[in-house]
Amino acid sequence: MTKKISLFLWIIFLAGLAATFIIRWRTSTAHKYFSCEAQLTLQDQISSYEVLMNFTFSGDSGKYEATGIYRDRQGHKIKTSNKVTFDYWRKGQNLYLFSKSTNELPKRDIPILSWKPDFFRKHNRGLALQVIQQNADGYLFLYDHTPLFYCTRNNN
Repeated sequence: MTKKISLFLWIIFLAGLAATFIIRWRTSTAHKYFSCEAQLTLQDQISSYEVLMNFTFSGDSGKYEATGIYRDRQGHKIKTSNKVTFDYWRKGQNLYLFSKSTNELPKRDIPILSWKPDFFRKHNRGLALQVIQQNADGYLFLYDHTPLFYCTRNNN
């Protein structure tokens, strides 16, 4: 009887240890391998810009893809798109992104987007963000501790 209890306790101990390692591994890879989608609307007195953004983080590299529509006061529309490949590293909750290639269209300036960081326009430019997982479904992206947008996790 003592051998059965001892064997049972060892099995419970090993199962708990395995569960701990699995949870730890899953938690550490969740920050390195994920993709998410966000929608953002910017508006000023004379125009608006709606954009759909996709972020993919794969280990130490990533991809940003966006499509949008700029509308001026007269109702003129300009379609935009952008693709950025980047390397990144994490330090705590900060993500440091470094652009490798960009493909922003159209190539002309759009007034409401004049504030856009160089990371999205030129290669070899950096951007520091905080990315905090809010729940199982998404991440909050912040710049200098100010919320930018919520990014809903994709099922990929």
